[in-house]
Amino acid sequence: MGDRKIAGVITLTVDGVKQACAGNFKYNLGTPNRTTLVGQDGVHGFSEEPRAPWIEGDLRNTKGFDVKAFYEKEGIDAQLKLCTGETFVFIDGWVNGDGTVDTKEATIPFRFDAMSAEKV
Repeated sequence: MGDRKIAGVITLTVDGVKQACAGNFKYNLGTPNRTTLVGQDGVHGFSEEPRAPWIEGDLRNTKGFDVKAFYEKEGIDAQLKLCTGETFVFIDGWVNGDGTVDTKEATIPFRFDAMSAEKV
């Protein structure tokens, strides 16, 4: 029997620093955003727009984590490793959001957008 684990544990590093990942992580490698175009006479096709690659989720506000400095970062690289062995690199990015911390669970929802991303 092989390893059947397909979800759960992840590792996120931002500029080489491992982050405390609380959960709810999602990512997109920048697949185009398609929208169906429909007229009064039927379906005409679709439009396609580029989309920035992104990672989002909840980080844990651990002791020593500088929320303000984290949200001011730009031009950074991030690496996301999944329990399946897959690794994704997000290049030349920045952190979006307002840096709000949930003190009940010590979580920080964030979104990291990048200029490019790839599976390695």
